[in-house]
Amino acid sequence: MLDEMAAPASTPRTLTQMLREWDDDALVRLLLGRPDLARPAPSSMSQLASRATTRQSVAEAVDKLNVFDLWVARRCIAYPDGFTTADVRDDPQGRAALTSLRRLLDLALLWGSAEQMRPVRALATVLGDEPAGVAPPWHPPSFVDVRQADPAIVEQAGAGTAFDLVRRMEVALEYCDQCPPRLRSNGQPSIRDLRVLAGHLDVPQDLARFCLELAASAKLVGVAEQQQDRRIVPTVEFDRWQDASLADQWIALARGWWHRHPSSGPTQVKACLVDAFGEPAEGRVLTREELTAWLRWQLPRAAAQAGRQIGRFVEQAQIVGITALGALTEAGRRLEPDPLSRLLPDRVEHVVVQADLTAVAPGPLTPRAARDLAALADVESRGGATVYRLSMTSLRRAHNQGWQPRHIENRLQRLSRTPLPQPLRYMISDLERQPQSSRRAEPATAPPTGSVVRRFRLPVAEEEESALDPAEAASLAAALRESSDATRPVDLRMPTSGDSVADSPLVALREAVETREVVWFGYVDSRGQTGERIVHAISIDDGRLCARDARSQEALTVPVQRITSAHIIRRGR
Repeated sequence: MLDEMAAPASTPRTLTQMLREWDDDALVRLLLGRPDLARPAPSSMSQLASRATTRQSVAEAVDKLNVFDLWVARRCIAYPDGFTTADVRDDPQGRAALTSLRRLLDLALLWGSAEQMRPVRALATVLGDEPAGVAPPWHPPSFVDVRQADPAIVEQAGAGTAFDLVRRMEVALEYCDQCPPRLRSNGQPSIRDLRVLAGHLDVPQDLARFCLELAASAKLVGVAEQQQDRRIVPTVEFDRWQDASLADQWIALARGWWHRHPSSGPTQVKACLVDAFGEPAEGRVLTREELTAWLRWQLPRAAAQAGRQIGRFVEQAQIVGITALGALTEAGRRLEPDPLSRLLPDRVEHVVVQADLTAVAPGPLTPRAARDLAALADVESRGGATVYRLSMTSLRRAHNQGWQPRHIENRLQRLSRTPLPQPLRYMISDLERQPQSSRRAEPATAPPTGSVVRRFRLPVAEEEESALDPAEAASLAAALRESSDATRPVDLRMPTSGDSVADSPLVALREAVETREVVWFGYVDSRGQTGERIVHAISIDDGRLCARDARSQEALTVPVQRITSAHIIRRGR
């Protein structure tokens, strides 16, 4: 099985050489597995190899290993000068160990060939001194005996949840447009305004806060500032969102939660937990304990800090509609609108205005109708139908924002399938007779002209993780291959360190750390004097080279910024 690995049949001298001999598929697997190596795009194979051996990058790669992969990695670092597959392959986990070796090699945490492999030096630094110990289970927990729900019912319930979320978000955002909530100095909504919003939505305050966070994650709200007053207002993106279909509106919210809502956990953890459910057709219902067991095997390093996040994931995934009835939905699995489109109702552009001065919307309203009703009325209740309350307060608010009485009456009449009640007509006509001073008593709640609108200042990250698109990875792999093929041959009897004379000295130094070869470097000391040393490089961390003089074995530490050039000394291959 190991002969199917990306490693070549002959043992390469360096990690750079191994990467240069990989095919494009292997390079793409590396870039997709470690997207941090691709940004910014490396200019050469040696620069790619240099990045792959940094402690930060290695730590990010190790965070993606499962329990068994970590156990194999710990066995590998016990052989810093090289090992063979026989050194880490034990029955009955022998085949599983080979699979883990292949993954470690694909991630460039190991380099070499089947006959001689080495761990990158930073791997031992990241894993520490803890011994490998007894082999853990080589496969994840199986959920063959868990409770199952009817997938068709799960899909219906998920569609209902998605519909309810979109409707609730429309109401919340229209409220923010009409009565922008204030922000406190810590960037959180004021308690009073949050309480009012929760009452407006008829939900607990925690859920109202989550709605605002979700709107921020989807970039639908921002902050309008005028002097010291900061208010939450819809962004331009909200206007586009309003004009989208119900399914696309939900997708924008779900993707915002997936990629930019850190309190529910990193995207990597969410993806792992979703994988635990298997395919939606299985209808697998999992408890928090079962999800915890799954995460502890799949991402043990992340699981150590994900105790509370699992609970938030379970709760919020249900609110968003990723899961329903405890099982995974098709839309939640794919994050695409197709599974939802056939299950959501069509929009309507009419209401029924009743004698008690309520307007009942029998379904989701079109964007324009929803905007107008939000300006003229307040939401009284939601459910299968939304009930709006027309009152003197809501009509005055619209009047203060520029609605003329005749426009209010005409618009309501066009929206209503029934004649407008006479008391409502009286209320509208009374707006003209309202004293001018009374009109000014209630200030307009629209954001001030010329205000600066930017992203909402709740604790929401722009992007939790920057995934790499497969097409982007393939393009970068081809560019690296072309750069490598275009490199001029060098005289192997002379000192050389990489693909190009333009490579940073850091590339040669990191390569010397991996290969344990002698390296020459030139430097400038604190007085501006130049010098040179021939050393055995030990490590490069925190911007400093730790090494030993090749002749005297004296230990020395040199800031990398003072090193002007470096070459590995090779006297032939």
